Amino acid sequence: MGHGDEGPGGWAWFALLPGREAQAQLDEIEALTGHLALAGGLDADAAFFLGVALREAVTNALRHGRGRESSTEVSVAVGIDGDRLVAIVRDLGPGFDPSAVPDPLAPENLTRPSGRGLFFMRRFADRVVFSRPRRGGVRVWLEKRLPHPPGIAGIRPHRRIATSGPARSGAGESRT
Repeated sequence: MGHGDEGPGGWAWFALLPGREAQAQLDEIEALTGHLALAGGLDADAAFFLGVALREAVTNALRHGRGRESSTEVSVAVGIDGDRLVAIVRDLGPGFDPSAVPDPLAPENLTRPSGRGLFFMRRFADRVVFSRPRRGGVRVWLEKRLPHPPGIAGIRPHRRIATSGPARSGAGESRT
């Protein structure tokens, strides 16, 4: 599916290519995520910060997850899965080991610009899973429990989406 299409079960699917248009699409995706989060019962701060976590995942994929091909798209899906709001970001880049990213709060890293995106994802989502699909790249799964789930804003629940677990090298899971 292409830019902003509604998928099965009310999921919204996006395909982003690098460039100015990607930033506009990212603004739309972040706004949609915020609306779903508010409709699901999150307070305004929690909805805003979940949007920040998603923005970081997409920005990282656009910046680092394209490999040698600069025109490779990044796919994003946002939807309701039971009592959770889920966002999935997928790129086709070379992948990375999230556990190898330095802790941005360590004294020696306070002035370094890297690692903050992963920190925000882990801080603002209830569950973050990094996996490496067989076809390559990285899939980031962000999940936030909703106090007042499904049936919100005309979106019905979707069956559980199978994800490849963090079994491959470079994959990892973080729960906050």
